[in-house]
This record gives sequence, C-alpha cells and structure tokens, in this order.
Amino acid sequence: MHTSSTQLDLKFGFSFEDLYRREGLVRLDTEFRRHLQAVNAPLLQRLVAVRENPNSLDRKQQSDLIVEIAPHVEDFIGELFGISAALRTLQTKHHALAPIYALKRRFVQKKAISGVTKDQASAINGLAVAAELEALLDKARNATKTRP
Repeated sequence: MHTSSTQLDLKFGFSFEDLYRREGLVRLDTEFRRHLQAVNAPLLQRLVAVRENPNSLDRKQQSDLIVEIAPHVEDFIGELFGISAALRTLQTKHHALAPIYALKRRFVQKKAISGVTKDQASAINGLAVAAELEALLDKARNATKTRP
C-alpha cells in the first residue's frame, strides 16, 4: 500500500474517494462477494439468499449470520487496505487469548444467574433492562460533561 499526504491507494483498483460514492460501494460489494465465493461459497449463497429475502431469518439467525461473516469481512478489509500481515499478527494474539475470555464469560454468566430460577430468568424483559441501562449510562455521560 502506497501512502502519501494526499493519496491512499487501496487494493482492487479502489481509491479512497470510491468509499464515499454509491458506485464505489457497489463495486466494493462485488469484490467482497468475489472474496467470499473464493473462501466460503456456501456462506456467500446464504448471504445472497438473505439479501433477496431479508425477512427469511429471525433476529437470532440474522445475528448468527453476521457473526459468521465477520471474520471474512475483517480479512477482506485487511486486504483492501494492505494491512493483512499486521491483521494476522493481531488475530493470532486474539486467538491465543480466546480461551481466557471464554472462561471469564462463563464465570460471569454463572455468577450472574446463580440463585435465579428458570422462571425468574425468563420473566426478565431484556429490552426494558437495556433501555434502563442506556438511560443510566446517558445520565453518567451527561454528568461527566457538566463537571468543571
């Protein structure tokens, strides 16, 4: 990747300005689909099917599809910006720490749910809790902004 103070050269014949134009984004999507076809053709087929019929998946299935596509998007962006080697180094470090984070997550989940029955857990309104948490976070952010 060649960079200067006025130029950023991207792969696949893209310019930085292409990322701000609809035509450029359509071309970028075409390149991504080519990339996905090369590395995981069945996943591309699922993506195309969902794009043709967005209501074919429920929210959980949509989330699962996004999570499954995410590593491919990450690799594609690394290639686009010419930072694949640095990205792979970071991915290797992340994967090395993944078991620790998985263990921490299980511990926190177990601790959070201990003493709660299945009925109590299913009665929790997740959207209401999220809204309440967001309101508290907004209040905390606003309080820190008004401090001298």
